[in-house]
Amino acid sequence: MWVPALSQQTLAFVESARPLGASFPIAELKARFAAWVIKGEMQLPSEEEMRKDIARFEKDLEVRYVGAVGYSNRVDYLPHLDELAGQVGCKPNLVRYLLFDPVLFWHLMFGPGVSYQYRLDGPHTWPGARKAILTVEDRTRQPFGALKTTTKTSKEISICSINIWFMWVLIFFLMTGLSYAVACAF
Repeated sequence: MWVPALSQQTLAFVESARPLGASFPIAELKARFAAWVIKGEMQLPSEEEMRKDIARFEKDLEVRYVGAVGYSNRVDYLPHLDELAGQVGCKPNLVRYLLFDPVLFWHLMFGPGVSYQYRLDGPHTWPGARKAILTVEDRTRQPFGALKTTTKTSKEISICSINIWFMWVLIFFLMTGLSYAVACAF
């Protein structure tokens, strides 16, 4: 995305990757990243660190695509988005969601990988991101008429969150008790 040799980083190649997935979410996150760097709100690593990272990336591609031609800019969709989001500071805190919003955690871990998740935390959050993540399957099915949408109200979602939270607490205590029993047996 960046040219390491430039003394002033004012040139970014936003849509230079060929993802194994959607390209617009990657371009959007890269544009956010580039805007922060150009505005001076974020510093890039040194030229040497950037060159090391490029060399590591190229080596990974050589190992993955042995003998293939044209894979110099191939990226995996979600891992690439996670890496960019980590640099921008908008990668979702999964531990926090596991503990305090297990319904959202479930959708983040086992639902479709949507770009709204990078609007939950960090800069430029979007208040509707949580609801968009929880209802993405309804919006996906609706145009096909396969199922009527069953968008849950915030009260139903919060009750479900409480139930899942109690389930995690129960699992925690069962695992703790089981660990204690095994430890006492030895």
